[in-house]
Amino acid sequence: MKTVFRRALLVITATILTVSFTACKGSAGNGSDHKEPGKGAQKGMNTYNIGRFSIDVPTEMKEAGRTHEFRYAEIEEFLWPKNVDREEARKEAWARRIAEINSNRPPRGIKKIIVETKESLSVGKWSKGVLYYGNDMSSKDGFWMIMADYGQVGAIFIIKGLIEYEEPMFDDLLEIARNYEPMKQDKVDSFHTAYGNITLPYLEQESSYVRFEGHPLDLMLEIEMTETNNVEESGPVERLAAAISTNFAPTVDVKKIRARKKNVAGLEGEELVVRLTDGGESELHFGWEYAGKQDSGEYPLIQIEMESPDGRVEEKLKVWDAILGSMKSLYKGK
Repeated sequence: MKTVFRRALLVITATILTVSFTACKGSAGNGSDHKEPGKGAQKGMNTYNIGRFSIDVPTEMKEAGRTHEFRYAEIEEFLWPKNVDREEARKEAWARRIAEINSNRPPRGIKKIIVETKESLSVGKWSKGVLYYGNDMSSKDGFWMIMADYGQVGAIFIIKGLIEYEEPMFDDLLEIARNYEPMKQDKVDSFHTAYGNITLPYLEQESSYVRFEGHPLDLMLEIEMTETNNVEESGPVERLAAAISTNFAPTVDVKKIRARKKNVAGLEGEELVVRLTDGGESELHFGWEYAGKQDSGEYPLIQIEMESPDGRVEEKLKVWDAILGSMKSLYKGK
């Protein structure tokens, strides 16, 4: 439905939710490789660990995109090729990233974009680091990147900051890289990523985004979690009412199917299920939101959305209820 209706739908849903998923869809990767999920507690479901939570998703649905940030560091993970000499694979992966960095223009007055490199960082089985300028308009901004080999899994950690603080930047990134463990399932009090987890407590900024696609009912599921320093007082139900009262999208007819408080994983949030119709086309939108607590990893802002074309509403509600009912915190004692 890439039509006027679809654009109107995005306007409405962006108003309903405090954070629109639209920007995330373009930055979450293609989802081509992922750690095998765990077997779900419910029949026909697989368990996925996301950030500091787990959730069951229908087996027919596959990851189509995932991103994580931890203490402001971006995390990229990949599987090493099985039939390639590991030393050669490392050289190739490192050379490829250095070439990408060097393809950018350094700031005015700076001859080389790379400031320094580090080797043998005591991370995983092999690791390297590089500091480089990150903004061709300023010589103050820089990035540290660490690439590491953890066995089956490779990982890249990137953090941005001021060049003058490059030492504490590097120390912060090194702590994250040294506390990354690959291919772990259900490890409590850890931050879970695509292929592993980071065994560090919450300190500051954490975010996760995952998208699932491929269900016979033509469902698309998105899950986003992020720390918040601004807890919203109004929930999605109130925001929808406000959007309707102001005639925010006049061509779209909104019919509420559910609008209620709903406890998920012990968290008191709001559920909103609506049918959106414009020009004879209809789409179903399922949403649950927990506003979170200020500056908390255990209680982040959580938004779960599911979309599909209209029809077979009761079947889709059963899938939706099973997904929400499966969500669990991975904190101790939860």
